[in-house]
Amino acid sequence: MPILDRSFAYALGALSTLLAAAQPGLALQAGETQPDPGFSILDPDAEQDEATSPATNEAPAAAQAAIAGPWLDREHYLQARGNRSDAVIRTRWRVETVSVEGEDIGTEQREIVIGDGYATEPGSSEDRTIQDFATGRTLTRIQSLDGPVMRNTPIVAHVHRQMNTFAFYTQGGELNEVTGPGGIQFERFWIEAAMGVRLSSVDLLVEIDDEGHTGVRRSALGSEIFGFDIDNTGTREQAELFRAWMRHALAVHPDALAALDPEFGIPERFSFVVFSPSSPAGRRETWTRLNASTGEAAFPWP
Repeated sequence: MPILDRSFAYALGALSTLLAAAQPGLALQAGETQPDPGFSILDPDAEQDEATSPATNEAPAAAQAAIAGPWLDREHYLQARGNRSDAVIRTRWRVETVSVEGEDIGTEQREIVIGDGYATEPGSSEDRTIQDFATGRTLTRIQSLDGPVMRNTPIVAHVHRQMNTFAFYTQGGELNEVTGPGGIQFERFWIEAAMGVRLSSVDLLVEIDDEGHTGVRRSALGSEIFGFDIDNTGTREQAELFRAWMRHALAVHPDALAALDPEFGIPERFSFVVFSPSSPAGRRETWTRLNASTGEAAFPWP
């Protein structure tokens, strides 16, 4: 059945700590970022008007965001971040995408850099984004009439907007199927994975085989929707930040991602299934880590 196109948001894990008191069953996760175009449940051609900045239960809470608001320039923003380490771990990945039948769709390489309290994906793109979990902000490099500038956006406003949209179209999470623009129908599970929001826990099967591979399925006879291998690369803190980045950037259901324990480092390999209007029959992304190297680098505000 045709399913949801791209994430409506990059909703954020650690904000669940802030919202849990009001809604005990709430969990926030991450949205799919590619290869689908920008998408809104109200208008499939609409672009997101604001970048999202995730925080997670493992990262400092968004309550600190007020000290690093959008009025700060680079110097004062770095002062607000405090005295932090320049240590980073650079991870490079091969990303293979196939249909659920195994037909090749494409392969690319991506690099994810984890620093002290932040994660970023370097590249030549003008809209490079820094997920600063330490302050609960997202910094996005954009081009203005005066040249490149950094757009500094908070977590809370975007998350509330996404929560309201999710609650409206699922009647507070009660609907099992949702009809979107153009009559597209999709299971609630996949909008939860794409938006990073679920109002109640989902029963998933988590199994570890003899070789140490962890697989997550929706049923005993179902396909693996999320799986990973671990090799204790990186520190626990770095692994927590990498998982926080995954929660923001990838369409993995929050309850599935919970199986990834940062105690065992950054995963060596992981894969997940995505359903969207551009992939109505489903596709699988497999991320294989090509290398990981430690070094030093200043916080990447240019």
